[in-house]
Amino acid sequence: MRIEICGGIGAGKSTLCMLLVNRGFNIVPENFNANPFWEAFYLNPGQYIFETEITFTLQHYHELKKVEKRNMINVCDFSFLQDLGYAKIGLKDKKKKIFKEVYKEIVNECNLPEVVICLKCDVEILKQRIEQRGRDVEKKIDKTFLYDLTKSIYSEV
Repeated sequence: MRIEICGGIGAGKSTLCMLLVNRGFNIVPENFNANPFWEAFYLNPGQYIFETEITFTLQHYHELKKVEKRNMINVCDFSFLQDLGYAKIGLKDKKKKIFKEVYKEIVNECNLPEVVICLKCDVEILKQRIEQRGRDVEKKIDKTFLYDLTKSIYSEV
């Protein structure tokens, strides 16, 4: 069984995962630092979204493949629906089509999750949490982007 957690940047996905690991769930983490494009994306989302999202989506796919044979409830600190939400707001034309083909292939192989937990949080609170956690590159994220991303994610769920 797979549970995916989605929500805006700073909505509490990782915090919820930490609570669930203490209840015996197997957590499938998102290692955002392993994506070589994430910092460039936050500095200029429009310019680096394709490589950032393809990489995150493939990282998520790889993490699932590593745990799929285990007979346990896997809780993902990411969601393919969230990946699709990012792509919807940032990709155009050919790159959006390529992303959707990759996404469709992954969903065909991995299926959709049995449960999606969607954390909804006001944009003002997201911005405060981003500031509090102190990742300098994230502090440049503007409220319009957070609003658009949040809206896009929830339209997928």
